[in-house]
Amino acid sequence: MAQVQKVIQIISGNKTKLQQYCEIATKLDPQIAEAVQKNDPNKLETLVTQANDLADKIGPEYVAMMDGLPQIHENSSEGKQITAALDSLDKLCATK
Repeated sequence: MAQVQKVIQIISGNKTKLQQYCEIATKLDPQIAEAVQKNDPNKLETLVTQANDLADKIGPEYVAMMDGLPQIHENSSEGKQITAALDSLDKLCATK
């Protein structure tokens, strides 16, 4: 959780990183989900590459956090805390 809070501070305190995060969260993630649903591997590969490029620009802490998320059960106490923390970033995207 400390790593997640550090990443959120880094992103929320930097306008460029916040913009990059918001592009992933509000634009690319929904398109990736749609490509998966439509079973479109070419579009999926393109979108994942774009998201990974933006994640790299946000920084290694963000990449490490995202890589670790699948190992945390969403309904666990830690999972709920992380979801709430990331929701706070998503709200910053909505106010942009």
